[in-house]
Amino acid sequence: MKTKRFHLQRFLHKWHRRVGLVLAIVFLPVSITGILLNHTDELSLSQMHVNVAPILSWYGIKSDIKVTHFTTSKDSITLVNKQIFIQEQASDLNLNSLNGAVFTGDFYVLLSEQSLILLTPAGEKIETLSQVHGLPKGIRALGFHHNTVRLQLANKEVLSNDGLLSWHDIESTTTWSTSNPISYALNSKILSHYQGDGLPLERVILDLHSGRFLGKWAVYLTDLAALGIIYLVLTGLMMWLKRKKKRQNN
Repeated sequence: MKTKRFHLQRFLHKWHRRVGLVLAIVFLPVSITGILLNHTDELSLSQMHVNVAPILSWYGIKSDIKVTHFTTSKDSITLVNKQIFIQEQASDLNLNSLNGAVFTGDFYVLLSEQSLILLTPAGEKIETLSQVHGLPKGIRALGFHHNTVRLQLANKEVLSNDGLLSWHDIESTTTWSTSNPISYALNSKILSHYQGDGLPLERVILDLHSGRFLGKWAVYLTDLAALGIIYLVLTGLMMWLKRKKKRQNN
């Protein structure tokens, strides 16, 4: 009988420690986030934002962003996924691709696939030119040289000096519009417009504290934690009573 009691006490003591260790791991972030939330205003948590891709993805915020960037003689033109930005200002224009961009002094010309899109300096669309409007086939690049818009085709170059109404063969002397790396500052401003400032840090901390960060699994985790606390209380009480009785007998 004493052997069974000894094994039971040993079993309870061993699992009391193990459950306590697991709950310590669970409640450590709860305690830390609780302290942070108590000082939200002092730490300005509502003013800070999270822009970490995995966390944004977890909250359903797009983070898989493709950026294509061109500089012109005026402002830069950037395609973010399918939306066009002039410098950091978003426009209403959506394109599947951006293959070149120049500024003529009066308007922007954008090359997208086999079409030219004309925009005002403010980013408003003027018109789209395609082969129906006399645009040559097989456009490979767009350029602007000596105040004329130029196109690179498969085996020649052409220019227009009558407002893009007609095109004429020329010698190869053009520097073509090519994509280039976007600066960190401009990229940050554009992404801020595109996807907002990000996710408020206060929201993430609050969700970690409450368990909502784990979604539906938080309910089961809370249940397990509650059962663990009950187990700690009961086994702790049993071991305390056992030791108290042992001391009284001695």
